[in-house]
Amino acid sequence: MSIRPLLLKGHERPLTCVKYNHEGDLLFSVAKDKKPTVWYVNNDSSDKILTGSVDQTARLWEVETGREIASYKHKSGVRSVGLAHGEQMILTAQDKTFSSTPTVFIYNLADFHGT
Repeated sequence: MSIRPLLLKGHERPLTCVKYNHEGDLLFSVAKDKKPTVWYVNNDSSDKILTGSVDQTARLWEVETGREIASYKHKSGVRSVGLAHGEQMILTAQDKTFSSTPTVFIYNLADFHGT
């Protein structure tokens, strides 16, 4: 079995993160161009994607339409994000800066609507 590289042409700036969803049917990429991109792999079973950015926001997106559902403001760049199985809980982690401490946030989407 040989490994073939996968070339993704969808961003204007360098990639910052590439991840598969839990079902393994979609591949998500984000780059410094601030435009998340979804790549179809097998089927269409994912509804949402969560992205984090140096612009101090985490954003929840609707996969099918690309519509932004919610934006979560932080005090520093968002280093990492996670969308729990079932897409009901999210996790974000903000970077350490001179004015903020590194922090992990967990949100229940049923109780919280981003601002």
